[in-house]
Parts: sequence; C-alpha cells; structure tokens
Amino acid sequence: MSWLERALVLFLSVLLTLCSATCQGVASPLERHEFRQAHMGTLFKIILYSPDAELASRGAEAAFDRVEQLEEILSDYRVDNELARVNLGAFEAPQVVSSELMLLTLKALELSRKTSGSFDITVKPLVRLWRRAREDGKFPAARELQLAAERVGYRDVLVNERTRSIRFRKTGMELDFGGIGKGFAADEVLRVLAGFGLTRVLVDAGGDIRVGQAPPDRDGWTISVDSAGGAAVELFLASQAVATSGDKYQFVEIDGERYSHIVDPKTGIGLRHSGTVTVLA
Repeated sequence: MSWLERALVLFLSVLLTLCSATCQGVASPLERHEFRQAHMGTLFKIILYSPDAELASRGAEAAFDRVEQLEEILSDYRVDNELARVNLGAFEAPQVVSSELMLLTLKALELSRKTSGSFDITVKPLVRLWRRAREDGKFPAARELQLAAERVGYRDVLVNERTRSIRFRKTGMELDFGGIGKGFAADEVLRVLAGFGLTRVLVDAGGDIRVGQAPPDRDGWTISVDSAGGAAVELFLASQAVATSGDKYQFVEIDGERYSHIVDPKTGIGLRHSGTVTVLA
C-alpha cells in the first residue's frame, strides 16, 4: 500500500470516528438522574441531567465525596473534626485551619458585621442550650443563659490570614457554621459536577437549594416554598440559590409560649414571633 493510500485510509478512519461520536451525541438525549446521601445532619439530594448514566454516577459520587470532606471540617455533629479542634483549643493558642474553614470564617464574620451581630458565628453556646430545651421541654435556667451569652460575640474571634489561624479572646467560645455551611457545600457540589460537564443540576441540602442551568426544554427548575400565610408558592429558578427558614418544623412550646430553633444572639432567646423568610440569591 502506497503512502497516499495509507494516508487516505487514516483520513477515512478519523472521519468515521468523528461522525460516530457526533451521531452518538445526537442520539443520546439528556436523561434525569437522582442521588441521595445523608450528610451534615440532613439529607443531600442531587438531581441532574446527563447523556450517560455512568457519567452521572461518577459525578454524583465525586460531589458527595466533596460534601463529606466539608463535613469533616465544618459539622458540629462530630466531636473529632477540624471545627471541634478549633472550638476546643482556640482560646489557649491560635489554631491553624484549612482554606475552607478560613474562607467561611471570614465570610461569616463579614455577615456578622453587616447585620450588627444578628447573625453571629459564635452563637453555638446558646444554640446548644436551646437544643436541650427542645428535647426537655424546659426553659433554660437564667444562670445558664447568662453564662452562654457571655461566650457569644463575633468581635472576639481573631483571624490571621497570613498564618491562616484563628484565636478566641474569651474562654468557652465556639464557632457554629449551621447558618452557612450547607449552602457552601451546595455551591461546591455544583462546582464539582461542572468539572464533569454536568451543569443542569439541582442540589437540595436539607432545604438550602442551589440550581444550575435549567432542565432540558424548560426555563427553570420548579421550587415550592412556604409562604407566610402557609400556602406553597412556586418559583422558577436557574443559576440561583434559595433558602427558606422559619419555625414551622423546629420549635418548642414552654408554658404556652412558642420558641423557634432560631436564636437571637442579642437576647439569647429563641424567636417568639412566627414567620417564614425565603431568600433568593
């Protein structure tokens, strides 16, 4: 076979391969896949559209692995992770932390400043008291509330970005990423899946919802949220995030008073006015 004939055969082989790949892509519509795993004290759900079931599974597995990594860092349901180490030792000495913990601490402190402490990354001692109150059905003792409140205050968290370390100025302080950690994890799920070319994605992190591009042949994802009046409202979202919070499911009634799981850092008391708030970003 002459060099010209060999070149022609090679050219035809490449052309057939390209044609096959193109035709296969046209013949492989995006299909819906759903995956669920328990993380961060809640159920994470991923819905995505992929042309290939194996690709969808590999992407979801990598995404859940990333959530597990973040849980090892941030979750307050564990006593042996990075957050537990920081909370235990940051008063005695500066604690060197991961880039993820540093990033979220800086963001949380920024939010604490912007809200004048209504959002406070150090609210953990009060949250712990009210978790117990919900379990026991008893109002926290006045002395316990006072001691817990004295340990709360975002201004007493000292961050050194150069050494990537955190220190507390008061003993008994603790960081609590319950208001920000799951949302960050949902963002990371979308980032990981995008690396697999999967961009039509919805992540539900126990009510913190993050969506990517819309499903095929639709303008957005349909999200149902509770309204203040109790009726569900449907939203149609793409490349956005939405979170709803209130006392509909998590509350305690003590002596005829209803207290939310949401604690006001300034008073140390669970909120008493019923309400539901939905935030879009």
